[in-house]
Amino acid sequence: GFEGNVADADWVRFRGYACRVRFLNFDENDHIFEKEGSFIAFSAIQTLAVVHPFGSSLLPNLERLSWCCTRDDTALSVLPFVSPSLSTLKLDVEEAVSDESFQRLLRSLAHRAPNVEHFKLSTARPITNINEHLTQWFSSTLKLRSATMPQYFHPPGILASLGRLQQLEELATDWLYPTTDYTEGGSSLLFPNGYYPSLRSLHFHSSLALATKLFRSPGPVSQLKEVCFSTRKCYPLKSLKTLLSALARSCPQLEVLLLNFSTVIIQEDTRRASSH
Repeated sequence: GFEGNVADADWVRFRGYACRVRFLNFDENDHIFEKEGSFIAFSAIQTLAVVHPFGSSLLPNLERLSWCCTRDDTALSVLPFVSPSLSTLKLDVEEAVSDESFQRLLRSLAHRAPNVEHFKLSTARPITNINEHLTQWFSSTLKLRSATMPQYFHPPGILASLGRLQQLEELATDWLYPTTDYTEGGSSLLFPNGYYPSLRSLHFHSSLALATKLFRSPGPVSQLKEVCFSTRKCYPLKSLKTLLSALARSCPQLEVLLLNFSTVIIQEDTRRASSH
């Protein structure tokens, strides 16, 4: 624990080690698997975050940060570990975190982590109450190269914000909290011309109709080299062939195609075929 006052000499020694740290993973759920003495209690992290005398950043050279937000205090306590040196940020936001804390966290990121290149968000929360804040966060990440988000986190505002990023190469879907609730507005992956100039890899979850519409539309799909399409519904083979035809015409540079169906595709005219 951190009882009493920490001596100045201790802070100097701590700073020497803090400047060497390049990767930090925080998840309170992990401590049950750790050996005794190898887990840093969250109370100690809270104290460090509040009393350290080093300005806004506790670990000034941190490059990769993975943080599990289990409740409001753990969500906001990540901020002293976020700095301009950060290139990879992974956030796991659990349902106990309030909308207000989630929003405050996203607002704060825009000023603290302008150089993030790889961002991953895992959450079971709906996008409704954080849509605006996530859109603003993406508009500030000018160096972003890859973005991974939960299912149905692709409404028009976020897609437009991401599409303006000149260096974005990969757009992917996170499956840590799979959901069966289909949200049409959160799956509207339509890319207008002039957006996503560097996009090469697209992993997404939607209906077959929206996927076919995407690949029939002009725009950045023509430059894709990797596509992973996932869906949970049953579709006739005719519809699947329509999608594949659209892909073949619209993606001349495609090298990798992954189709994930969690249910059996229905064969059309099965009764008529079985009668012959």
